[in-house]
Amino acid sequence: MNNFNILKERKNTNSIKWDFINFMYPDLNHEVLPLWVADMDFECCNSIVNSLKERVNSNIYGYSSFDDEYYDIITNWVNKQYGYSVNKSEIFYSPGIVPALGILIRALTKEKDGIIIQSPVYYPFKNMIKNNNRRVVENNLVNNNGYYEIDFEDLEEKAKNPNNKMLILCSPHNPVGRVWNQKELEQIAIICSKYNVYIVSDEIHCDLLREGITFNSMGKLKDTIKNLLVICTAPSKSFNLAGLNLSNIFIFNDNIKELWKDEITNKMAVSNPSPFAISATKAAYTSGGQWLKDVNKYIDSNLIYLKEFLDKKLPAVKYVIPEGTYLAWLDFNNYNLTDEQLTSLLLNEAKVAFDEGKLFGMTGEKFQRINVACPRLILEEALERVYNTLRSK
Repeated sequence: MNNFNILKERKNTNSIKWDFINFMYPDLNHEVLPLWVADMDFECCNSIVNSLKERVNSNIYGYSSFDDEYYDIITNWVNKQYGYSVNKSEIFYSPGIVPALGILIRALTKEKDGIIIQSPVYYPFKNMIKNNNRRVVENNLVNNNGYYEIDFEDLEEKAKNPNNKMLILCSPHNPVGRVWNQKELEQIAIICSKYNVYIVSDEIHCDLLREGITFNSMGKLKDTIKNLLVICTAPSKSFNLAGLNLSNIFIFNDNIKELWKDEITNKMAVSNPSPFAISATKAAYTSGGQWLKDVNKYIDSNLIYLKEFLDKKLPAVKYVIPEGTYLAWLDFNNYNLTDEQLTSLLLNEAKVAFDEGKLFGMTGEKFQRINVACPRLILEEALERVYNTLRSK
């Protein structure tokens, strides 16, 4: 039985979330309760831990690569969980999805080309576009009282511009938590196919869903858009393996495959995953299913607790329970505070660290992103701190 209430000490473990908050806030000179970085404060499932122990006990940690068993495990998981097929020749290794985005941006577009993102969205998207000297083109999501929708008229307007060559889709969406439905994905596919716009679908949160919600992958549409589609997946969010640096990138078009291999293998010499990452991924996708179900239930309960707490004690903070991810998108617009004042209050008075909404784009101003994949006691303490700080504002 998995016990997610265990308070596991993560300080002094080289944890970015707990030990290196100053990366994000360099002027911070006191400890805060961190609910920012998107990893879980839960122990991995036993099968993953045991597989890593077995690998450690081999006492040799040389160069490693994927065997047929690995590819079979990935293809079986994709077929069972997401309802489409992928084969060995379509699976490519990356040390992470953000590096994969950089590779795909360089491989499939030229400098000054436009790349469409749907703000507010995971901020490394914008960073990778800018850092590779491409233009950020924003197709802002429409906020309907906390439920976000795609502005398809604007998306088509941006896609028809021949200088805009790619859409980076976040599905499920980080930070707003939408799990795009089949109709929405089909509309995206129609528009991008019409104007020959590549779709890079970041599906890293695809296993983290609320009860009753079904994930729809762009992979279900691949037969009609495979010449334009790349899907980015990883076990890292689902099974709390982010530190092992392994992502599976699905590429269906032969020309894109060659461009990928030229960029990542010939130019970057990135080809060998960690032996520990291979062992952990195999274990996750073969025997981690029950743990994943249990962790989703626990996250569900934390999100419900958060909603009930805010409705009762801080009703001015607007929040809709997300359909996917373990991230909550909190709207502080009802407070007469600037972004800087809000963040300062949370960091310096409440002593909690969330992610500033404006990092995700201008439409995220006066929002904060909070990670609830933590034991309930941590969430309770963080919310009480926020309440005690804001109740008089």
